[in-house]
Amino acid sequence: EVKYAVENNKRLIPLLREEIESEEAKAAMHPMISSHNWIFCRESDDYDDMLNLLKEALDTDLEHSRAHTRILVRAREWDTKGRSNSFLFSGEELTDAEQWLSHASGKEPEPTELQMQYVYESRKAYNRRQQLIVGASLGAAVISTILAIAAVIFFLRAEEQRQIAEDQRQIADEQRVIAESNAEEASSLALAANESAGYQSLRTD
Repeated sequence: EVKYAVENNKRLIPLLREEIESEEAKAAMHPMISSHNWIFCRESDDYDDMLNLLKEALDTDLEHSRAHTRILVRAREWDTKGRSNSFLFSGEELTDAEQWLSHASGKEPEPTELQMQYVYESRKAYNRRQQLIVGASLGAAVISTILAIAAVIFFLRAEEQRQIAEDQRQIADEQRVIAESNAEEASSLALAANESAGYQSLRTD
């Protein structure tokens, strides 16, 4: 347990209940335990003083310790799951983790290498997702613009064809009117010629 706590930079608060007499027991003690300030909890010590010291030690930067534990649990899960991106932080969790990491210098427990790598990979994956989203949005915008331009071009071409058809219709109508007028004029001329021929015949007789 001590080894696990040390490997994960967990805070150690040793309580001394009984004096350690033998050299064998002292040698067996983990060096991280012996290097910390002890809170004396012996029969001869004042219980209330000990309890206040313990409470003060536990309450010191409690929020930092809780964040350390939370991020460590997530980082270890990410590590044991093959470092899959699906276990990384994103959004508000990532922002909180980065803020915690930026203020963790000089505090106990210190961030572990795994925690720092986990937050870094979370940020890298999040930025990559954002770039893909932006790229997809830009791609969609470009496609929409191209389609809009194509629609305008098709509309202008259709309008041009409609105008040409309208002009051709007007020309056809004008030609039809001219043809009808020419036909009427030819008919009048023919009728006049017939009348003139009949008049000449009468005079000859």
